[in-house]
Amino acid sequence: MDKQRARLRKREKGYYWEKRRIADFDPDTGQSIIRIKREKKEVNQMRIITLSKKISSIYAQLSRKPEDDPIFKRYGIKKGDATEQITSLMDTLRALVNRDDVGWGHSVSYFKDKGHQEHEYLAHSFENAFIGNKCFQLLMPVEYQEMIDYIRTLKKP
Repeated sequence: MDKQRARLRKREKGYYWEKRRIADFDPDTGQSIIRIKREKKEVNQMRIITLSKKISSIYAQLSRKPEDDPIFKRYGIKKGDATEQITSLMDTLRALVNRDDVGWGHSVSYFKDKGHQEHEYLAHSFENAFIGNKCFQLLMPVEYQEMIDYIRTLKKP
């Protein structure tokens, strides 16, 4: 957990895409037009903040897709499972750094209680090891494997 925290807290130059609505007027038709423009936002911030924004964007896109969208078939997952797995991933991110601008799930005040960050991280590690999380594996493969390896090091009492 500490190794992942350190790696994700490092500042790096990154980017994410943001959609902006632009209102325009077409003089030929006399109607107003709303165009959507994608803008690339460059940032120099902790890796985990950029990652959280990207994953939130993916979640929003998946939420709008129908159940039978080809992307779900391609990855062999149902829409409900994909959204649940992304929610689990975002909860893990918040457990790692406990900031309002990273992840979602439990509140920041919940994680201020002693041991809650560790409990949450451990719970999601067990989920990844025994149930699996395709979204976590796809979006954060190094951290996913480290969580599974950690669970395998635990021994029976």
